[in-house]
Amino acid sequence: MALKQRIKCYVSTDGISPKRIIVRLLSAVCLIFVIAALILKQAEHKSIDSFNWAQVQNWVDFSELYQNKIETLKAAYANLSTVDSYIECSSQFLDIPDSWFSSQFIYAYDIMSDSERAFYEDMNQAGVIYPVRTLQVSKNCMDFFEITADNGRLFTDEDMNHVNGASVPVLAGSSYSEFLDVGSTFRGSYILNDLEFTVVGILSADCNININGVPLYLNDYILMPSFNCVDAPQSEDDEIFQVRHYVNKLGGMYQRADGEEIGEILEKINTLGIGSFS
Repeated sequence: MALKQRIKCYVSTDGISPKRIIVRLLSAVCLIFVIAALILKQAEHKSIDSFNWAQVQNWVDFSELYQNKIETLKAAYANLSTVDSYIECSSQFLDIPDSWFSSQFIYAYDIMSDSERAFYEDMNQAGVIYPVRTLQVSKNCMDFFEITADNGRLFTDEDMNHVNGASVPVLAGSSYSEFLDVGSTFRGSYILNDLEFTVVGILSADCNININGVPLYLNDYILMPSFNCVDAPQSEDDEIFQVRHYVNKLGGMYQRADGEEIGEILEKINTLGIGSFS
């Protein structure tokens, strides 16, 4: 009887059979593999981090830049953009004068209080102009973050050049699919410049731009090309628009490995009398 008791204790500890122990161990191993796979997947997704990347800082006096400095700004940008790793990603919102879509697209809507949201929703119903989440991106920015579209297409090289009077191609986040289709057009104001926009693609769900490990999901965003202005300004208002647009374009990000080359270009830009760049 004592021998049988000892065998029983060996076979089952605290009422758990060896079979159950093996099952639990296998489950734990599977869980570890799943977690490891998720970590690897996250690591594979490209991210801009402060260790490997830096951003061009600029300090400008706009009142001086409005004095026939736009061609100098364009030349400065042309030099800076010769660096392959130079990426543009600005967050200048669009002002949309319609109420055809949800208030969730309002700039900073996710951090508003309930009373602020209610205010904008009332304004939306009244058809009042309000700002929507928008990014202006270079083509290599989209390539770097592997942005994809479920419908339509992405930006082309041709989309990166804008001629006065032409419709601006845009990409709409996946949440816009309820309100917009490929080919839809709408009007909006970008840096006080009234423009027509044409949807050329609907982004895949959960596309994101990852900076310092924090993904910015683009579902509620409109993406514009950070375009070059082909034409010279046609009016004082047009000059103000182009100046502000190019100041944004001159605030891009670059890989620190290209820091020496960028630094030499910025030294030359600092001699042009359009501000301080570093």
